[in-house]
Amino acid sequence: MDKFIIFDLDGTLVNTLDGITKTVKKFVKISKYNYSYTKKDVKSFIGSGVEILYKRVTKKDNIDQKELDLFMNLYSKYQKKSRLYKGVKKTINILNNRGYKCFLFSNKPDNLVKELSKTIFKGVKIYAYQGQDLNYPPKPDSSLLTKSILDKYKLDSKYGYYCGDTNIDLMTANNATLKPILCLYGYGYYDNINSDCIKISKFKDLLKILK
Repeated sequence: MDKFIIFDLDGTLVNTLDGITKTVKKFVKISKYNYSYTKKDVKSFIGSGVEILYKRVTKKDNIDQKELDLFMNLYSKYQKKSRLYKGVKKTINILNNRGYKCFLFSNKPDNLVKELSKTIFKGVKIYAYQGQDLNYPPKPDSSLLTKSILDKYKLDSKYGYYCGDTNIDLMTANNATLKPILCLYGYGYYDNINSDCIKISKFKDLLKILK
């Protein structure tokens, strides 16, 4: 029996809001959009992948590939502003010592997830990283999660958790039949969360739950 926990990235393990806000502000300026976004606005756009983020910023239903390429370049550039939330490294390493395999599954593009795995995740025991693959729908669809993590590592979902910060993450957990954990410090809006889930206000609170 492998007990395990799969983590979302943005707003769960890593504070990426400053970098994404910088991306959005720089993009609208370069592209000469007459839009102005606050950090709070940008926070509300996050969670469904970069293409959806781009559409929310531009207020377009379709993608202009040249614009998206510029957006992606800026997104990658300002990723360096990302930082682990307090307690993430210590908590994940303790969970590993308790026998939990820890994974990361995000709607952030897979190449950027892999870049982060080599930089700010140094010294953090993550068993495997998986970002968005455009051959699969983004979260809350769980087909990529199932193939790349559950099936690949022969994990039984009844022994696992999915930990994230938005309603999309709760739906992802339910679609993959994993037990949901909601991080109340992230990018979601929590006033109307009625889901039967575990809620934590600090990342280290996981240690009270996962013995």
